[in-house]
Amino acid sequence: MRFAGILICIFFCKGLTAQNFFELDAFARSVSFSQDYKEKAVELTENYNSELDKARSIFSWIAYHISYDEKRYQSTVSRGGSNKLRIEANTQEELDQKIEEMIEGFIKDALKKKKGVCQDFAYLYKAMAEHIGMECEFVTGFGRFDPSQIGREKVTSNHAWNAIKIDGVWTLMDLTWSTGMGQANHLEEGFFKVDPKLFILSHFPDDDQWQLLDEPVDAKAFSNQAFMFPAYLSFGVKNHTPNTREIDKKGVFSMELRLASDQFLVVIKGQNVQPDLFESSGDIHTLALDKHSISGPIIIGIVDGRHVEPLMSFVVK
Repeated sequence: MRFAGILICIFFCKGLTAQNFFELDAFARSVSFSQDYKEKAVELTENYNSELDKARSIFSWIAYHISYDEKRYQSTVSRGGSNKLRIEANTQEELDQKIEEMIEGFIKDALKKKKGVCQDFAYLYKAMAEHIGMECEFVTGFGRFDPSQIGREKVTSNHAWNAIKIDGVWTLMDLTWSTGMGQANHLEEGFFKVDPKLFILSHFPDDDQWQLLDEPVDAKAFSNQAFMFPAYLSFGVKNHTPNTREIDKKGVFSMELRLASDQFLVVIKGQNVQPDLFESSGDIHTLALDKHSISGPIIIGIVDGRHVEPLMSFVVK
């Protein structure tokens, strides 16, 4: 899966938007940076009436001005991935105060350095959204970052993101992924306001309520899903079957996706990119695995102009 890793680095942050935020994002990027995040929250939203526009304006400003702290992330990894802090207090009131001070410290440090990791992005977004009167939550859980995590059932928290209530409905977003995590930036296509049924393909919250699903999935069901790359969202894939990490080598894989005239699907195995393996009927594209003797880990990708972007990954057995 070495080639898969390369693809992730190039295309990881390409997500989706529910609408075109080009002008709004341009405005958010034009708002000057300041460590006074409360003042900026007001400046970014005071000319908008829509809660959706307000949520997006803050989102884009943070993603544009705060970069991902790769060095700090690698330092955490070298320590075994542990970044937990122990807080001692004699009363609940004292504990709450210390936690609030700790969070404010994370925010101030990220603004001072203009760098942060997932918890910093999520804490800052929550603070700015709440300052203008919107309900927002800091959500922790497991994020699937690459295909090697397929089938990992015993998940432990490694990521943080946000849930925000827009027009009375909770929705999900991940600011960290929208910074590109040190790679190319696609702010106008950030991982913003994602359908919960798609979000659960890559994000497994510690608290089931933040799946925002009528029937939450458990850790086993989450681990047994095929791996979804963000391009799955940006290219508007409707669904795929089967949605399992392993597919029988005598089976058929199907994907619903409207392709432009210059786009086509490919199968990526190792460093080989194989076109012309799918049969298409309208927006339905099928891959008969037994016809092509496919086995092992593969990636389904889309060729868009001169670019190849990964959509899904699973194992053929």
